[in-house]
Amino acid sequence: TSSSNGESRLMNRLHALCCFSVCFSASTGCFADGAWGRLKGDLAIQGDLGMVYDGSHPGVMGAVAIRYLQSAGAYATWMMPVSKDADFERIGSVGVELRPLFLPRLLKDWQGTSPRLNLWIDSFSIRMGTAFAHQGPYAQGPGFETGVGMGIPILPQAQGPWIGLSGLWRWSQDAMHTRQNSDFVCTMTLGWQTILYSGLVDWKDTRTP
Repeated sequence: TSSSNGESRLMNRLHALCCFSVCFSASTGCFADGAWGRLKGDLAIQGDLGMVYDGSHPGVMGAVAIRYLQSAGAYATWMMPVSKDADFERIGSVGVELRPLFLPRLLKDWQGTSPRLNLWIDSFSIRMGTAFAHQGPYAQGPGFETGVGMGIPILPQAQGPWIGLSGLWRWSQDAMHTRQNSDFVCTMTLGWQTILYSGLVDWKDTRTP
């Protein structure tokens, strides 16, 4: 009898644990459907703050990005050196961002069961834009920048805090005209991504989780 009671209590605890897991997944939107909350809306807005290093001077940076269906969008950044002997005061940039992996992997059912791993893979991005500044080589006219980046989600879902890592190559107008080498910049940021339904098109994710 005591053995039966013990087994009954164990089964009740397992049942309660399963119910808690299901409720937690439902409340956070982390269904194992390969989207992990990315299709709760069609628009993603992300803001970031962090550190930047250009090979000689460390600095601080901020960024904001807006993406449609986690696939394409626009971004804007500003960077400011910490050192007073840097050859620029502030550098800003605007451009377009492409995330080519998410939709193809989702449509081909290549998403696995690990939310963080799949969110990390699909966060691979390519950026192209223009850079400008008030002084230094980029003050003579808008330069060109391109780069790649990836994000690491802290939570097992799309909406929430992210750690961002990226590398950028920049050419000032003089560098482009004289075919000089680019300036390389690496960044590390902490940001927050919010998923919204914009209503731009009559679209919603109607799949049953």
